[in-house]
Amino acid sequence: LAAALHLANLPRAHQHTAALTTHPDIEISRAALVSIGHSEEPAAALRLLANYLADDRLHAAIGSIRRCAQWIAPQHLYSKLRPVLASHSTEAVREGIHLAADLRVPQAIEVAQWAWEPSHEVGVRRAAVAVAYSLHREDDAWALLTAAAEDPDTVGALLESDPSALPPESRPRVADLVGSAATSDDPRLATAGLASLGRWGAWQSRDRLAVLVDALGNLERNDLWRHAVTGLVDGVARTAD
Repeated sequence: LAAALHLANLPRAHQHTAALTTHPDIEISRAALVSIGHSEEPAAALRLLANYLADDRLHAAIGSIRRCAQWIAPQHLYSKLRPVLASHSTEAVREGIHLAADLRVPQAIEVAQWAWEPSHEVGVRRAAVAVAYSLHREDDAWALLTAAAEDPDTVGALLESDPSALPPESRPRVADLVGSAATSDDPRLATAGLASLGRWGAWQSRDRLAVLVDALGNLERNDLWRHAVTGLVDGVARTAD
């Protein structure tokens, strides 16, 4: 087991490590998958690792996929990630989406748009929102974020984002999306938006306090007041800071 873990650190050991990934002992196979993440042939290793995304070796494979991807030039990485994105594992697909953005793959926004399609699971679509947020300099990213703010299943991925991750000039755009969610007729959007107003209210074009007070006093929608209190308390605390 220890030998399998350290084998790929040796020169020209890729083939030997790759052979151990099929070992009948699952622990040795996992160790080889971890080790091959340090291979001197990262593209070949990534191709191999994509074959182990459907069983209990998934986590070992995903960690090594990230390590290998970091050694592949961004302009060549998309083709290497395609088997990961085509995996039946939601966790693996999410990792592929994030890798495309984190490692500045030129097609990252196209990957996010593909992941946003309604045919994908919610976890994959939420990852698309997170990636679009990180790609805020792309016009197509804002189209995706706007759509996400109107979708109860994915709005949380936008509302939970950190405002400090955006440049100051981009924060009002997200803040207005939060405000739109908070005043939505859809109760899932409204409750999520109200609870997040405190975090984003400093950049809103509309009066955050008025929105929260209206929600607190709305007797026809008594499902909103607890979330309005959350937003109000959070906003007061941030103002005090």
